[in-house]
Parts: sequence; structure tokens; C-alpha cells
Amino acid sequence: MENYNRVKGELYCKRIKGSWNNTIVLDKETIKILNGYIKEYGIKEEAEILFGSQEQKPISRKMLDYLMKCYCQMAKIKDENKWYFHCLKHSTAVHLAESDLDIKEVQFWLAYKSVNSTLCYF
Repeated sequence: MENYNRVKGELYCKRIKGSWNNTIVLDKETIKILNGYIKEYGIKEEAEILFGSQEQKPISRKMLDYLMKCYCQMAKIKDENKWYFHCLKHSTAVHLAESDLDIKEVQFWLAYKSVNSTLCYF
């Protein structure tokens, strides 16, 4: 919760694997949904975890991949190479690039450090 600024509608993202940390400005619909989630689940301002497991620990990468696999099966996505949570990042990159967003902006949203970072198209 300390990384979510309700007043500004911003989410500070701490990245792993040497990527840049960055602040993402959320759109109005996302803010509405996120605030509804916080209210529905009674998440307090002092809570450390916004999206926790049943044990109130951060959701693991393994669990995200498991959920992604379940949703891909439900959506009848046959290519099992796309059944990983990280594929969402690459899908986002494609949509941002296709929307004629400047490559520097795409890099910012994906928290890539270098112009030499490669975008994978699906």
C-alpha cells in the first residue's frame, strides 16, 4: 500500500532483475477498480501487501504463472509458450508500440534500461 498514491492515482513499481523502478499513472477506470478492490477486501492504508496470498504474503511468481496457465486454458490459448505471466509484459510492449508511442516511452512503461532492449512480438 505504501507504493500506491490514491490522491494522485499513481503506483510506484519496484522492479526485479536490474530494471528501473518507475511510477505508473493509472487511468480513471483502473483507479476505480483498484479502490473498489481495496474497499471490498478491507485493506488498510498501513497494510504492506496490496495483492497478498491466503497467508497474507506477496503472491509468488510461481502462483502468477499458475493462474496465467489456468486463464489461458479457459481462453483456449493453445500455444503453451504464452502461458506465463511475463508474456503480459511483452503483449503490453506490442500494444504500446502499435499505438505509435515513442520507443523511449515504451521503455519507460516496461522499465527497460537500455535502447538496445529487444521487444518480442507475438
